[in-house]
Amino acid sequence: MAIGTLPSFNAPAKYTELGRAGLGKWSKQVGNWFDTEIAGTAPSGGPRQPLPQFFDPTKTQYELDQKPTPITWSGFPLKIRTEQPTDDARWAAAENPLTDLSNPAYYLPQQHDRENMDEYLEWSTLKDPDTGDVIIASFTCEGPEYWEKVAEYISVDKILDMYKEMNPDFADQMTLKDITTGTGAYKPRNKWNQMINTGTIAHLIQDNNTLSAEVDIAAQATVIRKDLAYGEIIRNITQLCGDASRYGNTKRNSDPAIGGEINTLARQGFHLSVADPVALYMHAADFSSFRLDPTGTRRGNLDEMIPVPDGTFQFLRGDISKGWGLHLKVKIPASHSVAHNGRTLNCSDLFDLNNGGQYVRYGSQFADYVTMSVSGVVGTTVERAAAQDSLTYTEPFVAPPVDLSLPSVVKEVSVKNRKEAEAVDSGKVFMMVNAVGVKNEGSVAPFHKAKAPFLRSRA
Repeated sequence: MAIGTLPSFNAPAKYTELGRAGLGKWSKQVGNWFDTEIAGTAPSGGPRQPLPQFFDPTKTQYELDQKPTPITWSGFPLKIRTEQPTDDARWAAAENPLTDLSNPAYYLPQQHDRENMDEYLEWSTLKDPDTGDVIIASFTCEGPEYWEKVAEYISVDKILDMYKEMNPDFADQMTLKDITTGTGAYKPRNKWNQMINTGTIAHLIQDNNTLSAEVDIAAQATVIRKDLAYGEIIRNITQLCGDASRYGNTKRNSDPAIGGEINTLARQGFHLSVADPVALYMHAADFSSFRLDPTGTRRGNLDEMIPVPDGTFQFLRGDISKGWGLHLKVKIPASHSVAHNGRTLNCSDLFDLNNGGQYVRYGSQFADYVTMSVSGVVGTTVERAAAQDSLTYTEPFVAPPVDLSLPSVVKEVSVKNRKEAEAVDSGKVFMMVNAVGVKNEGSVAPFHKAKAPFLRSRA
């Protein structure tokens, strides 16, 4: 067991393309994120809760050879999943930015921004303009801050080469003018890394999809919170992310998942940090439910289908074998591109055995099978910090156990917007939170007849 500190933070997936000077600046930037969190300084510069259970692995010793713990979530946006009535509707909504533009004056409709994609995974889908078939779907989870350093330490000519390597099907169309400003500086939102319908992508551009946000969520989740009503420890991941610590968006898969896992360990007294190399990753992608229909007829006959050919799902950046996937391209390889009837095969000839069995119509369908992750490590210290008050009021989620065998009675109580019932027994008063109003012939009812899943002692 090797105890020590990291000499420096590595670039995502341990890339060395920044060179020594660039890697040094990158390490310093990541370290600043950590130090700001630990000191209790908000990103805006204002005061915030210091974090005694969060540490900087370049300054605090820990077990260097420990296996990091991955925290995972689905890459398809939860907000869209919950708002749309069917699978087909949510897949379409994810690829139609015109359905959810919070600021039309900024996000122009013709830009086709990827603002719907807020799970640290973004993609672009190229479709045949005549048939609507999916030709290519490209995915990324590379943070914008790293690419700011790329732009600072790598020439735009080399950046263009990187674009071509990630999007080889469009390499002969890409020019420096496409990815630079009028002054020749790199332009993150450009022809090949903004549109949702080009099938090309380089790095994240959605406003909330940042590495600094990932570090902030992990750090703030180490604060143990107690509710303002009863002083009880808050364990519910949605409450922690929302009212209690306000470190993310409760309508995502990612933020509550990251915070919930970290907070669980923090409540056990562990001191925690984000594992190096600090980045957002595609941890895994399980496309085993897909088959290729080589007939060109799309009759849905499983007996005619074959396994998906090698090379259909390609990770072009990162190392998926280590859970460090950064860039994924989906396209039928040339070796299997001709159907039995002579037609050119494409991604819409892929058949998914799940969801009732259907052919691919959206790049979004692949996002269902991409598992995102950030990994954490624990320090050598095990000491739980004092619980802090919830930042805003959050109603306790789980009540203490109540002995339902007590000879109690319930009377009706009317409260605006909810109904509560009070059970009285031997001087002790219990409140049923969000309970269904009790109805019977008398003014009181036997306690066991009340529909009261949540009970609260307020003796």
